[in-house]
Amino acid sequence: MAALQEMYRRGVHHLAMIARDGVLGLASASDLLFGIATERPGGPTCRVVAC
Repeated sequence: MAALQEMYRRGVHHLAMIARDGVLGLASASDLLFGIATERPGGPTCRVVAC
């Protein structure tokens, strides 16, 4: 949720999805909302960086 709030605060429309070996792709606000809605406790997480 923090990444989504930061997106709106900075006027960012897409975020880079980062893995240890490089960039995986871009995420939009709707992608983040869908991820939040389907999040499972103890499930995998990813690091989101604003670009």
